Amino acid sequence: MKTSAITATLPAADLGRARTFYLEKVGLQTADAGYLNASDGRLGLAIGDGVNQLVIYPAEAKSRGDFMQAVLQVSDVRAAIEQMRDRGVHFEEYATAETQTVDGVAQTPDGREAAWFKDSEGNLIGVVTALAQKALVGTAAASTSVYVISHIDIIPIHVEAGRDLLVHYSADVRGQPGLARFELLHQLHRPNHFETLAVWDSESHYVDSLSAQITLQYRERLHPLLGSPFDDRVHVLEDI
Repeated sequence: MKTSAITATLPAADLGRARTFYLEKVGLQTADAGYLNASDGRLGLAIGDGVNQLVIYPAEAKSRGDFMQAVLQVSDVRAAIEQMRDRGVHFEEYATAETQTVDGVAQTPDGREAAWFKDSEGNLIGVVTALAQKALVGTAAASTSVYVISHIDIIPIHVEAGRDLLVHYSADVRGQPGLARFELLHQLHRPNHFETLAVWDSESHYVDSLSAQITLQYRERLHPLLGSPFDDRVHVLEDI
């Protein structure tokens, strides 16, 4: 079986509370997921970017959080913990035969770092060093540039507002660490479709940029203008 994405789904008794938690405390963008509507009219939430999303659906009962229900892969677990603790997130401590945490951080069997927190709805979420980051440590590939192409589909009536936002973001983002090039493209015969091309000097700088305040603010303002989900595609150059 071939898949284009695999998505974790989480229950939420209070969708407004969940939205606030993931947006303000975890630092991830949120959007209504119209395909997850309850009989009482409540809409589910999509958390994250592009194909990398958590989906939160309306539920009556609160999760017990007895087991890990989703994993967030990050470039630096300790930095992520520090950021989220500053926003009020509590990280779990474990002292079992399988898991020993020190200041909220444990080592996974394959040598990565991991931590766990419960969201506002009681779901247990893991924060783990990204597999790609571990694979890059100590290798020449750590300096390989990545090319991120993002497709942005603006609702037609919001094209002018969307274009203005994209132009301002394009000017502001060029000062981000590790960004070698940034271009804004506008499809010739589809005036509400845009692409951005960002060239980062390493995957780690790209991953770090996703939690930068400039990116979070830009995507929060962009969401109400979107006609379809934000779509990031990460590439490397072929050696030809």
